[in-house]
Amino acid sequence: MSTVKVLKLGCLVVVLMLAIACSPSTVSITPVSPSPTTVMSPSTTGSASSEPSATWIQQAQTTLAEQLGLSPDQIQLQTSTPMEWGDACLGLPRPDEVCAQVITPGYQATFSTPQGNYVIHSDRTGRSIRIAEPAS
Repeated sequence: MSTVKVLKLGCLVVVLMLAIACSPSTVSITPVSPSPTTVMSPSTTGSASSEPSATWIQQAQTTLAEQLGLSPDQIQLQTSTPMEWGDACLGLPRPDEVCAQVITPGYQATFSTPQGNYVIHSDRTGRSIRIAEPAS
């Protein structure tokens, strides 16, 4: 067999392999029903500091003030409780939000404002803060 025929045959094999590799294939997708998730209730804990830092308080006041259209100095911390939230959403998932199921240390705190008292959930650092509800 001549060298030219071997090269032509080799090129033909490479082209066929590329055509097969690039051709669309049919994949059947079987829907999988989601497995039930375990919902963990938040718990109070002694692992987080019993008192939030001044930086945490300031961050919470600023976040709440922005949400309510108030000045941070109009917002005062009333109570705080160290918590271990059962998810990264601090026990307050938004509609259609998926929350990582991890223990998140933080605080539940009540702040007084001219518009009433508000409960917030936070991580320990104050970087993640969610307003739970106006306190009754």
